[in-house]
Amino acid sequence: MTGTVSAEQQHEWVIAAYVPVDAQGAAYARRRGVYRVPATTKVSSTEVICIHCRLPYDVALHAECPGSDPNLHGGPVGTRKRRPAASPTPQAAAG
Repeated sequence: MTGTVSAEQQHEWVIAAYVPVDAQGAAYARRRGVYRVPATTKVSSTEVICIHCRLPYDVALHAECPGSDPNLHGGPVGTRKRRPAASPTPQAAAG
């Protein structure tokens, strides 16, 4: 790939990880949807992916991010533009 990738087409990397917690921490994380990791906790990375296109780091590193295009998401339901209606195909005359 030559040139630079624009800011809109860059990947946003995240790490999928396993975080060891006790029963109380697991219950809190399930209830609140968040868990603060103590500074001394060692986190094991399982995978590095782009949050937008969900491609692994090794595959997506040198490519533009297809998932960062805002046009692919369509917008909120009810405010999306309708697709143009297909023009009717002319029928052959019976005869």
